[in-house]
Amino acid sequence: MIMELSFLIALVFLLIGSYTDLRTREVPDIVNFSFIAIAFGFNLLLSVIYLDWSFIISSIMGFGIALFIALLMYYTGQWGGGDAKMLFGVGALFGIGYSLQSQFFSSNFSTPPILVVFLVYLIIAGGFYGILWRIFLFV
Repeated sequence: MIMELSFLIALVFLLIGSYTDLRTREVPDIVNFSFIAIAFGFNLLLSVIYLDWSFIISSIMGFGIALFIALLMYYTGQWGGGDAKMLFGVGALFGIGYSLQSQFFSSNFSTPPILVVFLVYLIIAGGFYGILWRIFLFV
């Protein structure tokens, strides 16, 4: 149930961000910052309910990884600021397990962290989008 609620939160904010980006060519800061705040608040609430601080620690680590990737993409001119801040929210919502050794170096490779899966799909979708956009500009 927790994962479904996380996906619903992400879906709502990503749809709102996509809609406003397509309509006005920018994502309002209120959408991005409220997504980040709700993501941290959701994981903090889970940490308090389950008395397990791994939720908020995972959220902070996911935010940090997303921050690094998004700023890299922003400062190389690949993304705009709204796209980068939206990735901050995704990183904060899904986080990444802080026991990376148990997730990546165990015999069970079938369950990578959600943030890693999201970033791989983001790279693949971005590549297809870039190719299609170049074809459109060429034509």
